Amino acid sequence: MSLSLGTWRFFLSFLVAISHLYEDMFGGPAAYAVWGFFVLSGFLMTEILVNRYGFSKRGLLNYGFNRALRILPAYWIALALGAVTITVLTSHDISLTTILNPTFYFPKDAWSWFSNISLIPLFTVDGRLVPVAGALAVEVGVYILIPLMAISRSAAWTALILSLLLSMQYGFDVSTFPPRYSTFLTAIFAFTIGSLVSHYKDQLKNLKAPLLSLSIWITHCFLLFYNNSWPWTYGLYISVILSAWVVISFADVKGNRLDVLLGDLSYPVYLFHTTVAAWMLFFFAPDRSLGFFIVSFILTVMVSWLVLKLVDAPLHKLKKGSKSEVLIRLIEDNFAIRIIKNSFSKCVVYYLKVKKYRKVLVSLIAILTLVMIGWQGYKVMTNNTLVVKNWGPRNSQVSTVPNIQADGNAGLWIVTSPTYGLGELDVLVNKQRLEKINVDTKLITASIPAMYFQEEGKLSITIEQVHTGKIFLVGIMEIK
Repeated sequence: MSLSLGTWRFFLSFLVAISHLYEDMFGGPAAYAVWGFFVLSGFLMTEILVNRYGFSKRGLLNYGFNRALRILPAYWIALALGAVTITVLTSHDISLTTILNPTFYFPKDAWSWFSNISLIPLFTVDGRLVPVAGALAVEVGVYILIPLMAISRSAAWTALILSLLLSMQYGFDVSTFPPRYSTFLTAIFAFTIGSLVSHYKDQLKNLKAPLLSLSIWITHCFLLFYNNSWPWTYGLYISVILSAWVVISFADVKGNRLDVLLGDLSYPVYLFHTTVAAWMLFFFAPDRSLGFFIVSFILTVMVSWLVLKLVDAPLHKLKKGSKSEVLIRLIEDNFAIRIIKNSFSKCVVYYLKVKKYRKVLVSLIAILTLVMIGWQGYKVMTNNTLVVKNWGPRNSQVSTVPNIQADGNAGLWIVTSPTYGLGELDVLVNKQRLEKINVDTKLITASIPAMYFQEEGKLSITIEQVHTGKIFLVGIMEIK
């Protein structure tokens, strides 16, 4: 395999995915990867503006239209899938999508909806249907400004200095990492570095060292173990320089077909990994285990490949010609029907190619389905334990009812491993059974009477498996 920028892009998307989907993945690489994408985008956008589109009115219109055609269709599909995912999981009492990403919920206001749909990075967003769209919105915003940096080195240097000064005004403390990392004006720093690499690529060509640059980039990720605040202070900015070195080193390396495919997969993998993984909450405990990540990532790659074949490939043909010519073709051919026809035709071709193997494929699918059903049945029959993942409220003041409900009692919530196969469960407070209990697949809720909070003490919270009398400890609630 010829390692090039396509493989680099896929590696960055892999780091983002594993950081979101695997609980034991250490921090830092995901942030480095996102800003690594920014560096690469700054470089590539400057390259194509200078060498392909130019800076005429028509060239800039072609550039803008083709960028939108590349980014928005797949994003809007991910947006729709995110809405379906949240709706379906919530209807099945699996309301834990925020475990994968704390922003993964329905937008709360009109501006958030508008920003979700448009990707305009000018508003504070409360809830995202595509959890990783914050960084994508920053990139879309930079697409508008990058022509200025591409046409002028001075403009790129000016943007770099202003962005860095703004980060310095925040200060490089751990507490200021979120706004420095995700704010549009501070994140421009990474794009300007990429743009300047393009401007000075002839002067920088002597620095090319593909394996060395990649090795040092990866090694830098492990500095967290020597300084646990490094990624959130200065490490992010050092990673930008190292990402620029990787780009310089691989920019002129021509990748093979696999490298190109991996590069094409990187964007949909980035878009869909959280949404695809959310469906795995039907089959896995919400602890983001290694198995959960592996299955989720494999399925994400499969979904991403389908998006490439059924959406990106037909759209790619529309990128030829000027913006006006493309619009005329959209009107004449009826864009929606054309895409459906192309997708259907491809499916027919794939079917005919595998027709002689269809019995084998059907048998394999049937076997896989039976194995999945059998595995789920086995887990139900053999499940004899309950693991408490999280619970609350954990403390209260005397005469104050925590998490008060409409009936005046306290609302207790307990996140658990799957409850299927355990039979009837009761929640006990100081060995007294509570009356109002609701048991879902991975969430137990109960109502604690207000009288328990009238004096200081400790409340022992336990869960009892009724038919065996087995007790599972939840924890101690303190009333002070």
